Amino acid sequence: MAAPAVPQIPEIMQGIYMQLSHIQEPRARQVALLPVSLLASSFMTEVVVALLMCPLPLNSNGAEMWRQLILRKPSCDVRDLLDLLLGSLKEKPVTKEGRASIMPLAAASGLCELLSVNSCMGRVRRIYPQLLLALLIQVHYHIGLNLPGYVAFPKDTKKGAQPSAFVPVRWVVKVVKTLLLRMGCSYETTFLEDQRGWELMEQAESHHRGVALLARAMVHYSCQELCRILYLLIPLLERGDEKHKITATAFFVELLQMEQVRRIPEEYSLGRMAEGLSHHDPIMKVLSIRGLVILARRTDKTAKVQALLPSMVKGLKNVDGMLVVEAVHNLKAVFKGRDRKLMDSAVYVEMLQILLPHFSDSREDVRSSCINLYGKVVQKLRAPRTQAMEEQLVSTLVPLLLTMQEGNAKVNTHQDSAFIFLSQSLEYAKNSRASLRKCSVMFIGSLVPCMESIMTEDRLNEVKAALENLRHDPEASVCIYAAQVQDHILASCWQNSWLPHGDSWVCYPATTHHWSSSCENLPTSHQRRSWIMQALGSWKMSLKQ
Repeated sequence: MAAPAVPQIPEIMQGIYMQLSHIQEPRARQVALLPVSLLASSFMTEVVVALLMCPLPLNSNGAEMWRQLILRKPSCDVRDLLDLLLGSLKEKPVTKEGRASIMPLAAASGLCELLSVNSCMGRVRRIYPQLLLALLIQVHYHIGLNLPGYVAFPKDTKKGAQPSAFVPVRWVVKVVKTLLLRMGCSYETTFLEDQRGWELMEQAESHHRGVALLARAMVHYSCQELCRILYLLIPLLERGDEKHKITATAFFVELLQMEQVRRIPEEYSLGRMAEGLSHHDPIMKVLSIRGLVILARRTDKTAKVQALLPSMVKGLKNVDGMLVVEAVHNLKAVFKGRDRKLMDSAVYVEMLQILLPHFSDSREDVRSSCINLYGKVVQKLRAPRTQAMEEQLVSTLVPLLLTMQEGNAKVNTHQDSAFIFLSQSLEYAKNSRASLRKCSVMFIGSLVPCMESIMTEDRLNEVKAALENLRHDPEASVCIYAAQVQDHILASCWQNSWLPHGDSWVCYPATTHHWSSSCENLPTSHQRRSWIMQALGSWKMSLKQ
């Protein structure tokens, strides 16, 4: 009998697939499947292409058709079959025209079925590094991707049970797990389960972290295939689009921990990571920082990496808070190992400037991490402190104060916090430094009106006495702010009528007010002009004496 014409193969495969749905008896199914192996022995490429068009996810019929290629005689060459699947796994699921392609996902499904056949494992190991990296890149490609018109619910769902939605990216991750387990990487897969690595891998913003966790686990458990993967990755880093490069780089960076990296020319390790610091993609910057930090652990690279510290820090400007946290956690090791004699305070100040904006990030874990990291960087600061350093630290006080109480449901019940702030402010009002006295006055003016429900007469009298003293301060700006704060607090008192009952300090502004901003109650030097000019004149007179 003559072999069927090539154009008829897709129709034959579709006919077999449909026929299997109506055949339950095992021997009858074997007879129905026989043409699959017969055709594959002469037209393997055409048969494989036809099988790639099976509805996804594969049901028992599609799975049996894939396994038929190997299990039944005459069977096709396993090496050629795997090479065909690998070729499809290297394709993008979305073409330049924006069309969705089912081929890579179908190839992953076919591979998953072949991995269940023990006789295939020797051939699979031959191209294991290529298969693993291709699948990881496909995970990245399939994040958020749906394939309308191709993807269907499984037909093997039990009667009465609601079929679960088929999420392509999760299916590709399942194939990655299957491949790892069949290659003996059970510790690695368990590690990723414990660290939620698979979930990270399935999300666009954290895919690189999931891939890095897998590579880190493989290094930790000394996977036998890592050297082959390492040498395969070096040329892969320059290929493909952004998703391809991010996945490959995330894996490669963790392999820099291997001893074999010493054999690689520096341009492919340190040089490549240094170039990544100026990459337009923030994730690539963070991955490059991670790579440099790993290389810094080797004595022959430490000085070179530390010299790149300013560039590493500068690259974090305008980067998402989660990525900043990730990068700074890595950078701490470089800061820790840096020679104090060579320390440049500008690098620390720039690091603080980068962390500060993220104090107000909407994500609590980012806020808390950045504040924590900020404190650790501050601990590294050493004298002499520059003006830029002091300005940066001063600019952090209010954000820290506000963030400390923000989101705390117990702030209304922990009223002592406000009194602690007030006591600290009153203490700083006596400080020898005029700038601190001025800042304390400004803070008192903002804090006291907010203590409407808890303010006591004794505390209010403390504020009154402090501000009266500050109105005679030798620093003109302190005098001005003290008078302005008096007016502000009094205006708040009158408007809200919140002073303690029976208070003799302020009862009514037109009658028995004992703390008035009118000229007759001001010191003599303050009675001739407006209160600002009066305060300024008083200060000038004190300088002439």
